Amino acid sequence: MALVHTNVLLQALSSFTGVAVKAYNDLEKPNQELTGFLLQASTPLDILNMGSCKGLFVNMENFFDPKFDYDCTNVKDDTFFTRGNEPYIRPFGWKRIALKVLDKYPDGNAWLGTNGWRSHSVAGEWPVSYHGTSMFNAKSIIKSNYEAGPRKRYGRGIYSTWDINEAATRYSKIFTCKQTGKRYQVLLQNRINPKMRKVCDRDKYWLIEVPEGTSREEEKAIVEHSIRPYGILLKEETCVFLFSLTALGVLYTMNNVPAFQEPVVILEIGVAVLVAVFLLVYLATRYNPPKDPLFYVFAEFSFTCVIDLTSALEYDGFTSGFMEFYQKMGEPYLGTPYAIMMCYWDGIVHFILYLMLINRMSNRQQYRTLGLFWAGSLCANMIVFVPGIVVGKYGSEMRPAFWLNVPFLLVPIWGAVSLFSRPRDMPLVGASKAEREQKKALIWRPLDLLFVVYLVAAMGFTIFRGLAVLDCPLDILNRYVTEYEPYLKDPVGFPKVMILCLETITCTLLFLSTFVTTYPADLDKGRRRVVHVMEDDTGAVIVQTAPGKVVTHRGGTITLPCRFHHEPEDVDPNRIRIKWTKVSDAFQFEDVFVALGRQQKAFGSYRGRVSLEQAGPGDASVIIHNITLEDYGRYECEVTNDMEDDTGFVNLDLEGVVFPYYPPSGRYKLNYHQAEEVCRQQDAILASHAQLHKAWLEGLDWCNAGWLEDGSVQYPISHPRDQCGRKDSPPGVRNYGYRHKDDERYDAFCFTSNLNGRVYFLKRFKKVNYLEAVKACQRDDAMIAKVGQLYAAWKIQLLDRCEAGWVEDGSIRYPIVNPRARCGGAEPGVRNLGFPDKKFRLYGVYCFRRNTDVLSTQAPKETTSKPANSTKSI
Repeated sequence: MALVHTNVLLQALSSFTGVAVKAYNDLEKPNQELTGFLLQASTPLDILNMGSCKGLFVNMENFFDPKFDYDCTNVKDDTFFTRGNEPYIRPFGWKRIALKVLDKYPDGNAWLGTNGWRSHSVAGEWPVSYHGTSMFNAKSIIKSNYEAGPRKRYGRGIYSTWDINEAATRYSKIFTCKQTGKRYQVLLQNRINPKMRKVCDRDKYWLIEVPEGTSREEEKAIVEHSIRPYGILLKEETCVFLFSLTALGVLYTMNNVPAFQEPVVILEIGVAVLVAVFLLVYLATRYNPPKDPLFYVFAEFSFTCVIDLTSALEYDGFTSGFMEFYQKMGEPYLGTPYAIMMCYWDGIVHFILYLMLINRMSNRQQYRTLGLFWAGSLCANMIVFVPGIVVGKYGSEMRPAFWLNVPFLLVPIWGAVSLFSRPRDMPLVGASKAEREQKKALIWRPLDLLFVVYLVAAMGFTIFRGLAVLDCPLDILNRYVTEYEPYLKDPVGFPKVMILCLETITCTLLFLSTFVTTYPADLDKGRRRVVHVMEDDTGAVIVQTAPGKVVTHRGGTITLPCRFHHEPEDVDPNRIRIKWTKVSDAFQFEDVFVALGRQQKAFGSYRGRVSLEQAGPGDASVIIHNITLEDYGRYECEVTNDMEDDTGFVNLDLEGVVFPYYPPSGRYKLNYHQAEEVCRQQDAILASHAQLHKAWLEGLDWCNAGWLEDGSVQYPISHPRDQCGRKDSPPGVRNYGYRHKDDERYDAFCFTSNLNGRVYFLKRFKKVNYLEAVKACQRDDAMIAKVGQLYAAWKIQLLDRCEAGWVEDGSIRYPIVNPRARCGGAEPGVRNLGFPDKKFRLYGVYCFRRNTDVLSTQAPKETTSKPANSTKSI
């Protein structure tokens, strides 16, 4: 085996079969049944007819096919691949050891497809799936039900998944090579018969069913005709745990070499060791580099955790011979109670955190919350430790090694900033449910109430300890320090700095809590409850908005109705504040317009397009001109008079069309931000759930999942089938929930509305390539139509043309309103013929020409008679 040593490969096979596998090249019977990997008989005798039940022997020459081995550890390619008309996620970062499968099955080799590099599927080939056995022994894989998803059982059989990341994260087998001590992940790469599989758990898993009561011969026949392994995948793991233990060797060497024990030399060696550790980790991962630079931080700091733990253990007398030199010539303050406990915390808790974080990074799991806990914990340690050294009794005798603490103060701050800037690990909770939970009073949220009570008590106790540290003369404080916590009077600076830091945090929390309580409307509007204040029969503001929704189209003008009534009615109109806000989701609001008396101001993209209707007293309605796609959504009308306010909501809907979209690179290639961008490039925006649901009610049926504007991934199914989440499931909009916006990749569902122009098929005497098509539209005083414009023309302008033509993204499409023979099926829609070669393939072209004879409605300009500080007064 050129890619992997034979011993590693044999142990990989052992991890699958559950018995020791050895090489034996003189077998009389060569291996012909590879289904033994997925369907083990009761003993190894039944597979290879050997005379031992304690081991399994394979003929290496007849079992493996080295000419098809492939090393993907250093491959980076964004090309979208398909096999068997399903997405094929190539095993980047893995080594594939090919099994000898050519001419092994009676139906030929069509299930493998054609040889050579290709990104597309060919007729007759089977899709690729990945399989791991970490949850169960391979011998009994079909003898128990396997839970593919939470609380879901899909039946007895063999499960695999098309997503190698899912297989590697949850089900890969991990083993340690006895000869080298290195750890490896192992998976099987298979081809699965699309006619025999059952789609499970929202198309995440594929099941080959093996019913109860099936005989052993029938089981083998089912597996052989349904799922065929053709490669073993191996990935070498970087063992940070074992690497961290080498710190003991560094300490032992320095403790026994006098030349390494000078203060300046200690600093130099410390810096050199930190650099060397980073370089070693970098070299170890250079062929499969981590995406997040925090990986190197965690690997580096895990090395120092061993040093901290050794220091604490040596000060407490549990070890010796490692840190004596450092206690004297490096950092003598490490022997203080605070420093010892800090070293224990770092050497145990932080060390475990680093291993967990590295593991989650390697498995592409969420780690933002865990990382923030680490950053906060290390920052809390170091903001006490470093200033405490300077202000305490050790401040006058600091050694050069003190500066080794600076990275441990600065790096977690950078890590916290980096992690805070990333999307939160959002739970799969709908926005409406989250909004209901946030509207509950504190007394009905027992966990929150418990934390509030605990935090208030902790804050009070912290203030009490702070007064004691500051030598308050009260007897109770003196007695507390003397009898219960004499450590607070330690001459080292750590106790005072710690208490002062806690005091600062406590005062900050008190101030913020008071500020939020006083000004809830501005700081936490998404969670505010509107309260009507009534004093001496002075009534509240009452706001009324239109029920249901108002509907318009892109480029149009619409009035968002809102009226208010105030009791008593003789209220100064100049004291009435009207504010319109767009509700992006349950927690985010976007200012649209605000008016106070004669002063008016619009915000952001609404500038110059929004004004008050002013149809009479009590009218808070606004007019929005030149409606854009982004204006779709829910708006809040808030009317305030001093301490009295009320709100109402108006839903603005747009006439338009939802269409699925994937780029020329292929399907399942877009993260959330890329999906937003491709929709925008095609004159559209990401659709909302309501828009997708409406499209489904109108007959949209699409089997590929796509992003929506709220960050969820869904797809509409009007005609259930096995390839789209089981045939017996009801029709509807299938929901994958909220997904990670940066890491996960899907297609997109875009929404577009009315056009300020016309899409038409350019009549020419000959067909053209893409570049000629673009120029032809330009010569016709137009531009090549975008996908969204073609869909809008089909849906709203009823464009019907049974001729394929180029559109802006390089695809070939044509719109059909009235289905007919030779026009692509019995359903109306925009037909998509894919992305052909732009240079050599010839088609017609669809162009778009903007209207020039339509007068655009201009919104009234903002009132200019404002004082200079009018924005602040509003």
